[in-house]
Amino acid sequence: RRPLPAEELLLIPETAIAMRGQLTGVFKEQQGKLSFRLVRLGRRFGDHLEVLSGLQAGDRVVKEDVTRALDGVRAENPL
Repeated sequence: RRPLPAEELLLIPETAIAMRGQLTGVFKEQQGKLSFRLVRLGRRFGDHLEVLSGLQAGDRVVKEDVTRALDGVRAENPL
């Protein structure tokens, strides 16, 4: 038997999820500004959620206070 290949997961903290009505998204830093991105979520791993689509590995997202984040506003550190 050959072992199965390792599964690579993209996980983000639950606190990074921003609900806008029925839409689920995150605020991603893009060229120094925040950009609201729709995401499709998968499984839960403790306090983190799997991202199935909408983000790529290495994307920087707002992890806290997402209720105050606004699309197009200059990104503040820390993300």
